[in-house]
Amino acid sequence: MLKILDNAKGNLYYFIYIMLCTGMRPGEIISLTWNDINFEKKRIAVDKTTVRGKIGNVKTQSSVRYVDIIPALEKKLKSLQELNISDTYLFISNYKKPFYSHIVIAKRFKKLLFDINIKDRNLYNLRHTFASSMITAGHNILWISQMLGHKDISITMKVYARFVKEDDEKRIENLSKIVLNF
Repeated sequence: MLKILDNAKGNLYYFIYIMLCTGMRPGEIISLTWNDINFEKKRIAVDKTTVRGKIGNVKTQSSVRYVDIIPALEKKLKSLQELNISDTYLFISNYKKPFYSHIVIAKRFKKLLFDINIKDRNLYNLRHTFASSMITAGHNILWISQMLGHKDISITMKVYARFVKEDDEKRIENLSKIVLNF
């Protein structure tokens, strides 16, 4: 990931960073306005997506959510805001308008991967990278599921269960904490 971030520029850099820190869907990110960002409460309101130039509802009702702003992301969002490219949207096209679709970003992402000799991947894989890295790091699965906008944790577990790992030492330690009350 560091190689990708080190070589990404402009909108693409910030877009990738937001995906890696939130697991948001690409259409949700291009729809973000500065009004959606609440630095005081450290959260991002996710309640819309852009498809073919039209801002509409997110994928499902459970996709309407608040996404936490982790400290590293807060710093990047503030630096993006300082660039003051737009008073409304976080991301605007070269034509100074909101993106019609995330496809332009996806193409730039694929070109970046090609240029730095990294195996071709879809932009959406960054959402999976967020989820799998958070699970591998041992973060709360309910929190991860809520960040992703999943209806419940069963969806998150179905897709990402292979990343839930516990070494034998930790498992044995946790066994000693089990208390049966019957």
